[in-house]
Amino acid sequence: MIKKSIFSVSLALSVLISGFSGGTVFANGSAKKPLDAEASLQVSSKPTPSLPQSLDVEGVSVAKHSDGRVEPILNAENLTSSQLNSVLREMNFTEKEITTFSDQFKKEIVASGGVKVASEVDFKKVYSDAKNVKHEVTQENQKEIDVLKTEDMKEKYGSKSSDNSLLGLMGMGSKDDGIFHAHSFITYGGLTYTEKEYKYTYWLYYEWKGVPKIYFHDSVAQAWQSHTTSVGGSGNHIYHPFCTNSNYDKTYPIDYEQKQLYGSKGNFDLLGSGCDTLSQYGTFKENVVIPITHNGETGAFVAGYAHPYSSSITKAVLNYVSIAWDDSWGDEYTWTNTFTIGSTS
Repeated sequence: MIKKSIFSVSLALSVLISGFSGGTVFANGSAKKPLDAEASLQVSSKPTPSLPQSLDVEGVSVAKHSDGRVEPILNAENLTSSQLNSVLREMNFTEKEITTFSDQFKKEIVASGGVKVASEVDFKKVYSDAKNVKHEVTQENQKEIDVLKTEDMKEKYGSKSSDNSLLGLMGMGSKDDGIFHAHSFITYGGLTYTEKEYKYTYWLYYEWKGVPKIYFHDSVAQAWQSHTTSVGGSGNHIYHPFCTNSNYDKTYPIDYEQKQLYGSKGNFDLLGSGCDTLSQYGTFKENVVIPITHNGETGAFVAGYAHPYSSSITKAVLNYVSIAWDDSWGDEYTWTNTFTIGSTS
C-alpha cells in the first residue's frame, strides 16, 4: 500500500468545453440556440411571481412553486432518509440519483432548495500516463488502457503493482466503476431580488466506497460562461473515521486559495487508511447568477475531478467553460452540462 499524510485541505483555482450540441458556441464560452429553436422554447424572460403551494411530504411541510422549485428546508438535518428521498423527488431528482447520494449530501441539497434542471451531460475520461501522454478512455479501448496502467505501475512502484487488485483499487475504470462514483448536475433557485437575474447552483458530487490503493491529493474544478457570475461557492470532503460508528462523519472544508471570474478549483487529501468499507465523499458547488436577457439561450458549465497516481497535485488552467488539466500522471474526468437558461424542464 502506498502511503502518505492524511487530510490537509487546500485549494487553488482554475475549470472544458470545445463545443456542445443544440446551439452555436462562441469563443468566450457563451452559446445561443438557433432562432427556430429559440422561438419554440416559449420561456418567459421574467416569470410572474406566485405564492408557493404548501405540501405535506411524509410529515414535512414543503413549499413548492409552480415552476417546480422547493423552498429550502430549514430542518433538513432532522429528516429521516425516507423523508429526504421524498423531498428530492419533489425537486425532480430521479430514483437512480437518489439511491446514489449519501444521506448527508441529500440533506445539503434539501437545505439549499430549488429544482433540478433538465440538462445534457457530455462525460469524458482521460488517462494521463507516466510518460505524460494523454489518452481519452472509451469502452472500446478500456482494456488497452488498463494494460498501459499496469505497465506504468510496475515501472513506478515495482513488481507488487502487478497485482490485479492494485489496478482495480486505483479506483476509476469509469465514472460509475469499482469503488468510485461522481455526478454533476444543476439546480435552479428562482430570480434574484431585483428580478433581473436567474439563480443557479452548479454541483459536483463524488464518493469513494472503499480505500483506494493509491491516494494523494485529488482535485476538483468548475468553469462557466462569460455572462455567468459566481456569488459564492463551497466544498467539503467528508469521511467516516471509525469503521464501527457509521453515524459519525468528519468534515474538512475545501477553502478557496483564489477565484477567477470564470471558474474555481480545489484539492483535498484523500484518505488512504482504515477498514475496507471506509467511505469518503465530497461536494464542490458554485452559486451563480445569469442575466434574464440570456433567457432561451444554451447555458453551460463544466465540472472536473482529477485523481493522481503520484504525489504531485494535478493543476488546472481554467477558461470559460473549460478545464485544462496538466500532464500529471493519473485519471482526469470532466462533465460538460448544457441546459436552457430560464427553463426548469
